[in-house]
Amino acid sequence: MDWDLEAPGLAYYFRGLLDGTAAREMKDAPGVLDFLWEWSSSIAALADEDNVETFIEGFFKSNPFEKCVNSLADPDLTPMLNKLDYIGSGARTINSADSKSYEEALAAFSWQDFFNERAGGYLLERLKEWARENYDFVFIDSRTGFADVSGICTMQLPDIVALCFVLNRQNIDGVARVSASIREQLKDKTKIRAIPMRVARIDTSEESDARARAISDL
Repeated sequence: MDWDLEAPGLAYYFRGLLDGTAAREMKDAPGVLDFLWEWSSSIAALADEDNVETFIEGFFKSNPFEKCVNSLADPDLTPMLNKLDYIGSGARTINSADSKSYEEALAAFSWQDFFNERAGGYLLERLKEWARENYDFVFIDSRTGFADVSGICTMQLPDIVALCFVLNRQNIDGVARVSASIREQLKDKTKIRAIPMRVARIDTSEESDARARAISDL
């Protein structure tokens, strides 16, 4: 799932598994922002609690998450896989009562309203349940940090958080703060893995010092 909503690009890594037409279609397929927007805007338009219950029942009967699934497992290219699916960040046009471009919909989306007024936490819990029922492993791509989306992807959705960072002071300090925040709020409910991704000067004293600092801070 591509939850890096501000700078999505996960689809580019799967181009070798699809032909050109399928790859282009996948980039424009409904995704995370589509079901977030449909849920939030629909609840905002409802008049009373009875309508909310009816909407919620109908919303999940429509299989909102499955509508965003794209298959990556071409039998000719990936014969060893039973299933490999992808959910992108969202379509270029987010269809709602008034259609908006992806950028407009993201800018207009209020995370505060989503959680405080539109039961957004319930939607995310249902997403988590659906993912567990349908897949052995689910990988969520997100930015590391304290923003709304980052918080969802480090606090609410995962069983294990992989914090990827570069061995420099800024990245080490940042990932240590995020790790501390996760541990403070979730205790031992979520496992944390800190993973250095790039080393500019391997097998040097600079690299050794950076690794020592990362181990100390983390």
